[in-house]
Amino acid sequence: MKKAIIIGSNKGYGTAISKALHNNGFYTIGLSRKNTERITNETLPITDVSNNALFSSEFKTVLEKNNDIDTVVFVAGDVVLKQVDDYTKRDFNYNLDVYLCSTVEEIKKIIEKSDVKNIVTFGSQWSYKENGEILASYSVAKHLLKRFTQLLNERGINAFHFCIPTSKTEKALSIGDYLSGTKQKLPLEESKWAEPDEVAQIIVEELSNPNSENHLYKFENKEGSAWSMSALEVEMDDIDKKMQRLTLDDFFENEKLYEIAKDLYVDLVKKELLENKEESLEFKPKIV
Repeated sequence: MKKAIIIGSNKGYGTAISKALHNNGFYTIGLSRKNTERITNETLPITDVSNNALFSSEFKTVLEKNNDIDTVVFVAGDVVLKQVDDYTKRDFNYNLDVYLCSTVEEIKKIIEKSDVKNIVTFGSQWSYKENGEILASYSVAKHLLKRFTQLLNERGINAFHFCIPTSKTEKALSIGDYLSGTKQKLPLEESKWAEPDEVAQIIVEELSNPNSENHLYKFENKEGSAWSMSALEVEMDDIDKKMQRLTLDDFFENEKLYEIAKDLYVDLVKKELLENKEESLEFKPKIV
């Protein structure tokens, strides 16, 4: 029986992916801050993934005890939402650690010391579209994670990146509450909420029989139809052009990665402010 590790298995897409893998014959090991024994064959408690050092040690132990892992799924996350003027360096680092740096660090460990067949990372619709300033640091982390996965494939590593649609979670709904009364709009129409179980099954089927050479995917929902998945082509806007110049070594140098992410964040927020016809030339974020 093939084994899969799911990091962030206790809710949302993590739960759905765990169930879909289990239903498709995998022995599933969930890494979660909360118990998911009803979903996975094993549940191992972990710290917050934003604590890179501690989580890295925990993940290393799991890999050493399970040297026959087929698939590792990185789906954990918890975004900090703030307006740009309130955004601190600590907030920025938290989002970057949760959605990018911890994943990069553990994938580096997999590449060096493991025979894992499939590596799975997750983006969202904001991995290939920019959003307003409230999600800017999250968008930057997801853009970079997409590029990192692309580079892994170019190196011959079987890595998948799925830009999944938003499901109706407490966090997703809080975005709408947070934007209430501002110029920005809830980034999703009510009809576009996704059912994680439906999307997860499509993902697991794709892992078994890939249809895309670059292993980058996005989901679409046309009026009156179910969710469908297609290959994601990288759009060459200014931000993507910058990312295309990055190498795996850039990602594996932690301090350099933070500097790259900060530059992209400033570019993205300035672009959003310009589109809203606001002054952006004097923008100096607190994270810098």
